[in-house]
Amino acid sequence: IALINRLSRAGYAKIEVTSFTSPKAIPMLADAEVVMNGIDRFPGVEYTVLIPNLKGAERAVYVGVDEFNLVMSVSEAHNLANLKMGREDSFKALSSVIELAHQQKIPVNISLSTSFGCPITGMTSLPDLMHWVDRFAAAGVRGLTICDTTGMANPEQVQTVCQAVLNKYPRLQWTL
Repeated sequence: IALINRLSRAGYAKIEVTSFTSPKAIPMLADAEVVMNGIDRFPGVEYTVLIPNLKGAERAVYVGVDEFNLVMSVSEAHNLANLKMGREDSFKALSSVIELAHQQKIPVNISLSTSFGCPITGMTSLPDLMHWVDRFAAAGVRGLTICDTTGMANPEQVQTVCQAVLNKYPRLQWTL
């Protein structure tokens, strides 16, 4: 709480405060509600949280978060390894979170892991990445984060990806 308050006073526009993961899965984050209720809310600062699933989203709604940040891997193998489900199942689960967010008027950002490359399957093609960008854009997210999860990106690839996503979706909020 003290760290988030110091970051707020430092003038950051957006701070990811905590994650509403299962307390059984990650006991260190069992205090997400306590943390969100304990921070000082500074005007002009958006307080976002990581939301892994619908149950986490329902918990987050009650503490008045400003944005949901959802995560899915562009790589099928990475998504299976990290989230224990395929991308289609992840997309379906996250779609229900996006629907709840829309009902509650909470903006959504989706972080796409392994957007540039995956240590299991190699480099991510632009068409593979754009497939998921297109689907989440159509689902009505406010922003997308293109993640170089394992440090595989190269400058040319970053430029190509940035040009492609910005040209196609200039009104979305973009984060790298």
